[in-house]
Amino acid sequence: MYNPGMKKNLYLLFVLIFIVSSIFAQSQSVSDQSSGLIIYAEGTGFDVIHEGEITFIDLTRGDDPFGIEFFKGDIVNTYDETFIEVQLTPSQNMVKISENTSFTVRETDSSGGGSFELNYGRVRAKVTKLFGAKKFQITSPSVIAGVRGTDFGCNVIAEKHSGGVQISEVFCFEGSVAVQLAATDMAEKESGEVIIKAGEMAREEKVKVGEGEPSILTVKTITPEIKRYWNIHDFKGSPRTMESSVETPAPAVAGQIKDESTEMQRRERFKKAAIWMGTAGLITEAAGVLIFFSGDIVPSLQHYDTTPYAGAAFISGGVWIGGSILSLLGLLTNGN
Repeated sequence: MYNPGMKKNLYLLFVLIFIVSSIFAQSQSVSDQSSGLIIYAEGTGFDVIHEGEITFIDLTRGDDPFGIEFFKGDIVNTYDETFIEVQLTPSQNMVKISENTSFTVRETDSSGGGSFELNYGRVRAKVTKLFGAKKFQITSPSVIAGVRGTDFGCNVIAEKHSGGVQISEVFCFEGSVAVQLAATDMAEKESGEVIIKAGEMAREEKVKVGEGEPSILTVKTITPEIKRYWNIHDFKGSPRTMESSVETPAPAVAGQIKDESTEMQRRERFKKAAIWMGTAGLITEAAGVLIFFSGDIVPSLQHYDTTPYAGAAFISGGVWIGGSILSLLGLLTNGN
């Protein structure tokens, strides 16, 4: 006997499966969006670690770093006398990564906010005004610095008088910065959160010298050494609009421009597109099989024609898989 309610349920099941597979594909696409790009570089070279793969950009041999994109989870390691400036797209916010520094991109958003890690070394950031719950945060091994708009920086250095133990410093040139210890013992009980203003810095101080000893935060005037360092190594690049970052060619750092890094990024995008479209296609095809044989699985469905719905799922899955194949062909084409 024909049951319109059962047919409606089958239709809703197909729509739900299609929506889920589309959301999965979209989430994969969003996760692959660029977090920022290089707008200035000088020095000897640096590493970019993307999904475990290390790419060395050799500035002394003419490798062109301009326009290299960074993604969630990427790590940048700079070498001697190397400074790079990253614009956090699509905002105008900038981060300058100093020499001998390791910096990790954790999260970014469309307003220019985000979460980053300074593993060691020195960084400086210029952040425009953020609104609502948006925040720009840099975390070192021992402190967390959060802002909504300012010019500030962070150092993670090992000093001789501290026994070689890394010490974190956060300094503020404009605006204000909220700083707290990343540890949970002394951070909550003694130091809590401190607010530093323009011209001030917060410094991690060990209660006792030694690895693993508790720390407190002290607020003081920015040292002449920090001022001098960033006067010499101030920002030199200018943030670009999205249009200019694509259409305007950037100057070479040294010698002839190379396209190796750009080609690697293209191949990575083709590979990821093939993976998420292929996965979405397989999910939809599997849904089509379940719908087609639903009468064998659920006896009460034996009298209903599920062929149209299964066919629609097969067609949709085929479209996803076709897109995956085209992406693979693009990957092979770019490799030749």
